[in-house]
Amino acid sequence: MTAINHALTGAIIGLTITNPFLAIPIAFISHYFLDSLPHFGITKDNDKFIRSKGFKIFLSLDISACIILALIIFLINTRSYLIVILCAFIATSPDLVNLKRFILVNKNKVFKPGIIYRFSAFIQWFEKPIGAIVEVIWFIASGLILFELLLK
Repeated sequence: MTAINHALTGAIIGLTITNPFLAIPIAFISHYFLDSLPHFGITKDNDKFIRSKGFKIFLSLDISACIILALIIFLINTRSYLIVILCAFIATSPDLVNLKRFILVNKNKVFKPGIIYRFSAFIQWFEKPIGAIVEVIWFIASGLILFELLLK
């Protein structure tokens, strides 16, 4: 699942669960729930794709969308923006395990996956281009829900 979809979900959790001791772990768990849904992907072992300019542009846009989301939350929701932004980040954070692979692959070095990476790969049973449909539907639905909550 894209980072922006994880961030939107985490932000919704941060807005709806007022206790941060519940909201933060639920936001973290939401990451793995979303990754278990069918979503966009090429293949797990496609290092050529990870090295591509297209992937780097897509990744930059995805990260930029998350930053813009955080700014919007800050500007609109001054009452509890910190927990909402934190939950958005926490919901996205498990993907940081992929940073090591990204760096090594782009340096033409061998990546040896650890247990967390293997678990993440295992639950992402359906990563295919057609999964973009699920991503778009999730983005629209969660975006509408989030902005409804923010404007209350």
